[in-house]
Amino acid sequence: MHLESLLNAKKQTQPLTRLYILALSSIAVLAIAGQLVVHTYLQQQASDANVVNIAGRQRMLSQRLSKAALMIQTAPSEPARQAALAELAEVEALWARSHRALQHGDPELDLPGANSPAISRIFAEIEPYHQAMLRASQSLLHAPTKADITPLVQQILAAEQPFLVGMDNIVFQYAAEATARVNRLEWVERTLLVITLLVLLFEGMFIFRPAVTKIQEVITELVQTRQQLYQAKEAAESADRTKSDFLANMSHETRTPLNAIIGMTDLLNETPLTPDQRRFTGIIRASGEDLLALINSILDFSKIEAHQLELEEIPFNLPECVEASVSLLTAKAAEKKLAVTYYIDPAVPTTLIGDPTRLRRILVNLLSNAVKFTKQGEVVLSVSSVKCQVSSDRENVTLDTGTLDPYELHFSVRDTGIGIPPEKMDRLFKPFSQVDSSITRKYGGTGLGLAISKRLVELMGGSIWAESMGIAGQGSTFHFNIVVSSPPSRPERGYEDSAGVQDHPLSSYPTPKLAQSESVRILLVEDNPLNQEVALLLLQRLGYQASVVNNGQETLEALARQPYDVILMDLQMPDMDGLETTRRIHQRFPNPGCPRIIAMTANALIGDRERCLAAGMDDYLSKPIRLDLLQAALTGIKQEPYPDEPKPDSSVPPLNLAALLEATGGNRETLRRVVNLLLKTLPGKLVELSAGIEAGNARQVEQVAHTLRSDCALLSQASLGELCYKLEQAGHINQLENCWPVLQQLEAEWQSIQATLQTTLECS
Repeated sequence: MHLESLLNAKKQTQPLTRLYILALSSIAVLAIAGQLVVHTYLQQQASDANVVNIAGRQRMLSQRLSKAALMIQTAPSEPARQAALAELAEVEALWARSHRALQHGDPELDLPGANSPAISRIFAEIEPYHQAMLRASQSLLHAPTKADITPLVQQILAAEQPFLVGMDNIVFQYAAEATARVNRLEWVERTLLVITLLVLLFEGMFIFRPAVTKIQEVITELVQTRQQLYQAKEAAESADRTKSDFLANMSHETRTPLNAIIGMTDLLNETPLTPDQRRFTGIIRASGEDLLALINSILDFSKIEAHQLELEEIPFNLPECVEASVSLLTAKAAEKKLAVTYYIDPAVPTTLIGDPTRLRRILVNLLSNAVKFTKQGEVVLSVSSVKCQVSSDRENVTLDTGTLDPYELHFSVRDTGIGIPPEKMDRLFKPFSQVDSSITRKYGGTGLGLAISKRLVELMGGSIWAESMGIAGQGSTFHFNIVVSSPPSRPERGYEDSAGVQDHPLSSYPTPKLAQSESVRILLVEDNPLNQEVALLLLQRLGYQASVVNNGQETLEALARQPYDVILMDLQMPDMDGLETTRRIHQRFPNPGCPRIIAMTANALIGDRERCLAAGMDDYLSKPIRLDLLQAALTGIKQEPYPDEPKPDSSVPPLNLAALLEATGGNRETLRRVVNLLLKTLPGKLVELSAGIEAGNARQVEQVAHTLRSDCALLSQASLGELCYKLEQAGHINQLENCWPVLQQLEAEWQSIQATLQTTLECS
């Protein structure tokens, strides 16, 4: 029964199918014919226009010929006569060629020469005049200098007028025939259009109309499928956002107490301790740093997986990059009495264009693994290069091969460690995976280092692999290659050095340092009095003194009075923000006279660091400022960037006094002054916020909320910071309608924190 219904359906649709094919074929033929007509029309129009143009020019040339003849006759001097003869020769040649081309055709002039009988008759009528002018012109060209040329000139002038009349008739005739051809082509085109419309009408009535119901059913199914796909897409994006928010919040919530642990451990180490206590604090500090590194690895991997990581394309010194990577493992290698050496082939360019930060991350991951799994012997890093042509399949790499030479760098890290069994090589480079679970228990680690390295290498247009026989003592060798570029002009030299137990420098190119603390001139640019106080205290603890200004304009005025080595720059300030101030500093003080500019800001969102560096800043510190990072930034040490901190979540403890004590250098008298300043200034800022919202002053709301957010960062108050961030963003986009509930919540939370601060002030 089912087969019979299928056969009946096929029989019913066969005539419709034949009609459909016939209609499509007819439309195709009509479309092709229409295109041919249009093409012919355009070709004919262009040819007619060219013929009319040449014919019109022929009339002009005949007038020029007569004028040249008169100039020869009336020339006042021999040079003038020679110039007139040259003009006559040029015009005569062009005039004669054009006349022949109009009658017989000329491919170079794009003239067909297929004239109608009417035009050929007119050409025959003016031919005697043309010949008369042509003979007289040729005679003029060969006439002796003193000869009487008046008859020849008269002959040209006499034949000119009837020749011009005939050329006018030819031009008119050409135009009339062109118009007639265009009219015929337009008629054919209209006829084809009418036939096409009739065919379409037939197809619509007898073919498409029966299929409308089926098409509607298909469209309904497609709409439903699209809605399902859209819902699935929304669900996937929501899950991805949830994952990113979770990682960001967990990063912030974990790093906040970690900052206090590490900071307080550093302060504790500066006090008198017994050997056991110093060992205990060292363990605490190392564990905190390991946990912080783990958080950073998870965030880096999350960014790579979400395709949010963008590579830099900046010049860098390869030996310095390698030395910086090796130097990070010097201490661990010395503890195990390992020799860590590196060799850079002399053919490798010194200056390259690429992403040194991510390259250093890959090298540190591989070198760290090599040192970790090697008990004795050595770890060797080798670098070589091959000049190459970037293939089109490496879509992740974009090099300006017009001005730069592309190179493929090959890195290998060889160790004499425990090795990797061949049957377990496939477990490498997978996230959260290690060769053996016993390795995790014995050596630690998350299994993310190689996975991150693999992703970074692939982003740089390369590949990574490992070689090992699985025999202890023979170790493993990890290889990877990346594509970079180099300026055409470069010196070539080799580098070889050691970072093991030998006590000598790594390179003849050390990382540049600033002067000692007593001679470093520091300018602090900060409009928040509380942040000014804290920053000055941190600098004093490091042995530095600083001048203070409140905004960008005062910064430029201070630089005009005296030079500074370092500028600690807030981002959001009244009148002129930190980014604009930095740009103006670079305009007024080009390198090498420009001071080192370090951003110090409560902004720690994705992209803030990149905006600061793009504006010309040299480093970036997010509040609350860590003492060790501030010291590293002041000494010019290149820091591995921490992942951009997200907006804080509201679920945090009421007040983190340990973080506040760390931010004030561990000095309780300083803590007392800071708390007192907070109690005095914060209520006034809340009043300013209320007045700004009531007056609809979005700029005031944005500035005051940003200042308050800096204070909340000092207090490690994520809930207050979140509320301030909402008010700051509302002021930034000039939408203050929903600010009152946020302000009321901010005031309520401040009341509880104010009581704690008051108690702290009374007890300290």
